[in-house]
Amino acid sequence: MDESPPRPAAVPAQAVWIDQAGEWQQIDTDAQGRRQGLLRGWRADGSLRSETTFRDGKAEGKARLFHPDGSVARELPYDDGQLNGTVVAFASEQPQAEPLQGCCVPANAWRMQLDYDRGSFLGQRWYDREGAHILPSGKPFPPRPPAVPAEARFDEQADRWITGGYSDKAELQGPWLRWSREGVLLERDEYAAGRPDGCWQRFLPDGALLEESYFGAGQRSGPYRRTHLPNGLYSNPRVSEERGQFDAEQAVGEWTLHDDAGETLRRFALGAALTREGLAATPALAACPPDSADSRDARAWTALADQLESAGRLGEAVLAAARAAASARSADDLRLRLSGLQLPLTSKASGELALQLIKEADGQLPMLVNGFARGGDAAQLLRAVASAREGADDVSLDLVEAALLLDPALHEGKVTRALLRLHRGQPLAARVDAESLPAEWQEQRDFLLGYGRALFPVFDFWPARRRIETVLGDLPDQPDQDLPAVRAVIQKFATRLSAIRAAIADVTSADGKHKRPWLLAGAVGVRRDRRRRRSARRRQRRRGGAADAGDGRRDAAGADPVAADADAHGPPRMEQPLLGVLERGPGPRRAADGAGAARQLRPGRGHDRAAPVALPRQADHRRPARHDPGRPRLRLGGHEHRFHALRPGRDRHAGISRPARPLLLAVR
Repeated sequence: MDESPPRPAAVPAQAVWIDQAGEWQQIDTDAQGRRQGLLRGWRADGSLRSETTFRDGKAEGKARLFHPDGSVARELPYDDGQLNGTVVAFASEQPQAEPLQGCCVPANAWRMQLDYDRGSFLGQRWYDREGAHILPSGKPFPPRPPAVPAEARFDEQADRWITGGYSDKAELQGPWLRWSREGVLLERDEYAAGRPDGCWQRFLPDGALLEESYFGAGQRSGPYRRTHLPNGLYSNPRVSEERGQFDAEQAVGEWTLHDDAGETLRRFALGAALTREGLAATPALAACPPDSADSRDARAWTALADQLESAGRLGEAVLAAARAAASARSADDLRLRLSGLQLPLTSKASGELALQLIKEADGQLPMLVNGFARGGDAAQLLRAVASAREGADDVSLDLVEAALLLDPALHEGKVTRALLRLHRGQPLAARVDAESLPAEWQEQRDFLLGYGRALFPVFDFWPARRRIETVLGDLPDQPDQDLPAVRAVIQKFATRLSAIRAAIADVTSADGKHKRPWLLAGAVGVRRDRRRRRSARRRQRRRGGAADAGDGRRDAAGADPVAADADAHGPPRMEQPLLGVLERGPGPRRAADGAGAARQLRPGRGHDRAAPVALPRQADHRRPARHDPGRPRLRLGGHEHRFHALRPGRDRHAGISRPARPLLLAVR
């Protein structure tokens, strides 16, 4: 708890400062720590802010909130710790007054009422200074028509009188009714646990029934009726009413079309509801028709469509007919079949229904396939079915092909077909679809082209396009040797490298007895020994005397002991065997630029970090190399190679072992 402010004189000594509430509070508690009796709160300036009565730790009765001047700011009825009744809030012109609510208060509001039913909010009302009922916008509240019950509240945004209840979980429950401003019933819905359940009705402004449907567990299921159909919905202008059945949001059973007098104009049998499992096993979506092993057998697909239609499986019959259309590259039979089994909607209404079903289905195949019989645009629905199916097989490609045969201008179908072709490994065909999209579909076209490049990148060999510049007149513009000739050159150089490798391997014998022991040690400290010998020679010239053999000085006979020892035993202080260098695999290489720079080899995986490495020194073409008797030599094929020492640095791969393999040294 933070430091409390100075206690005003009006605050009793028993009150304590509650920093979170920003007030002084005085309350009594029982032995169990529950609040009991009247709780009073004071502001920091000592003015009374609130009074609430508690019983066994729960608010009970009417609680009050006060303005700084002592007038009542709010009255809150509590019952067993829950708001139950009408909360009334009062405005005040005093400074630092308690607000009616945190935000969204009408400019002319002076009193607010909130209705609660055991903690559940029911509604809100505003009143001006004169006590007139006003809307949240501050406009006068409309008069309540006689047909509207007293418990109905007016929704200014919907311009409707509304009545309805909630469950204990604040979900819509029971009947909900909505009236127009004039008091005409427009909607009647029934809910259970927040979902549609029961009869739903819609009425015209004159009170006539417009639509009636039934719901169960949130889905439209049961009888359906729609009257006063608008012109342009059905191709037959006499149709003014439709009646049918729904099952799990699918149009099923018998549907009839009627005129204004109620006379039946036409009947349709839409069959039973589809399921995901049933569509997974339908022969219309199989790889081949039941009576043929050829997936391109249009006659077999047509025969299957006839069988399915005779069995009342209209949606599946359309799928089989679409497979036949894709195989025959013609949609004439498909159009004829659709005209006989679909509800005869106009072209515009058919397209709107298809888009509505695609949105509501959200990839569910049963609702999409059921849309064929309801009169939805077949091209749109076929494309949606192809897109909703898992995988990019021939079935999905047949469906989208049939959709494009029905409507060649269906750009959505071209996008879907391009995606299917990309996933089937046909980038060129997908590119054709992408490039055929119009300018209005530029975003989709760019995506498809970019997606195709990402899935099927072209690794262009740029050296083949580079022209060789040379002073030789007879050099061809491009390689003109055949493969055997190129292979022969590779074999020749491989033979030479093998000879070099054998020469290096000849340094040691297979039995481990070395022919040249002095080559089997690394030249540790060669540079340091060189500096020591040079310093010894300079001292010898200055003194005119002999130097000791260890410092590079000559003995009494004038011979250099170091050089003599190098001929027999190699240079002094050798530590790393050359054999280890030859048997270890090559590590990372780093070529230093500039004259006289040495080609370096640092230890790679499995190398000993503590061991120096001996390598041939790169020739210096700008000045002759100085003879150094302290540097070991290796003669291969008439070339003499000198070695210099390099202590390896930190090797993070030193702990990783790998099989030993010979090291092939480049010969200059």
